[in-house]
Amino acid sequence: MDSAFAFLTFLLVLPTLLYSLECWLAVLPRRRPSPLPPQAARVGVAIWWPQGTRIDPLLRTLSGQVSARDRVVIATTSGQELPAGHTRGLKVRVVVEHDDPSPSALIDRALSALSDDPPDIVVILDPDIELAPGTIDALVQRAARTGSPTRATVLHTPDGLRGPLWTHYLDRSERIGSTFPAHSQRARSRCRGAWSISSAT
Repeated sequence: MDSAFAFLTFLLVLPTLLYSLECWLAVLPRRRPSPLPPQAARVGVAIWWPQGTRIDPLLRTLSGQVSARDRVVIATTSGQELPAGHTRGLKVRVVVEHDDPSPSALIDRALSALSDDPPDIVVILDPDIELAPGTIDALVQRAARTGSPTRATVLHTPDGLRGPLWTHYLDRSERIGSTFPAHSQRARSRCRGAWSISSAT
């Protein structure tokens, strides 16, 4: 009788102990990945380009902000051609999404095109923006240093015209975050304009 009672007590206490252990482990700070040296980071730029959107201001201001080892992938719908003269100095690959012209489908198509040789940091850009000088470098530096998603916002000039992209870094509590399985597990934060994906899981 005593042995049966002890066995039942053990069965009741064991789940409680395991649950307590899980709660204790959950409050411990998570180990962050080591920061990636910005100079060593290989950058992939993913651009979604829907039908009827001008992309030449973006390409013009993007030129000179990425290095020769960085890759630029533009996902678009069928029937669009890149404007001549604005891709000079850029390693650009254009991929076509035939079935779904939505922004999310175009972004996923661009990310899939980068998956054959995944970069360290991915920067995703809206097609209808202009980049202020140093924007890509600022995003990459921030993402490499923190190992966290970094986002930038588009400012509008007082007369309502869109101005250059201005990088505005937000605290972790202000980010709108989600996780998605692209070519690897990466955390991303959305915004209107540009956002970067660090190599942190």
